[in-house]
Amino acid sequence: IASINALKTLKDTLAISDIVERLNDEMFTVRSAAVSALIGFGLPASGELMGYYEDKTNAYPETAVRVLGRILEKIEDPDAAVAAKVKYDAVRLFEKGLDSGDEQVRAAAVFSIYKNTGDNTRRMVDSRMESEYSDVVKAAYKEAQK
Repeated sequence: IASINALKTLKDTLAISDIVERLNDEMFTVRSAAVSALIGFGLPASGELMGYYEDKTNAYPETAVRVLGRILEKIEDPDAAVAAKVKYDAVRLFEKGLDSGDEQVRAAAVFSIYKNTGDNTRRMVDSRMESEYSDVVKAAYKEAQK
């Protein structure tokens, strides 16, 4: 945990892939420190997080969705070219997460989409929620609407 926090403080982007690997750690406190560090890195962490989500061998794909969502929420200039590209790719990943069989992934995707998109996409989520059966996903939806 101390090493993750040190890398976060140093903003050493070369360490992002190593920190992303910590999202698989058995200890919640290590995963939590990794999440905090990756949010602190912001956009430079997005590619590794998308890769983490796509790799089906990883234990907590929903964490990548949540972290990407938090990073997008913190973007100060969402129209900047790099930010716009990352947002586009991340929202596509969130939309893919809506179809996941894993309710934790769906919950993270619903929350992240709702917090980072416009009315048209939110209406799509609203429509999908009419047939959602998971209480976990429904709770994330209600929380995102606040």
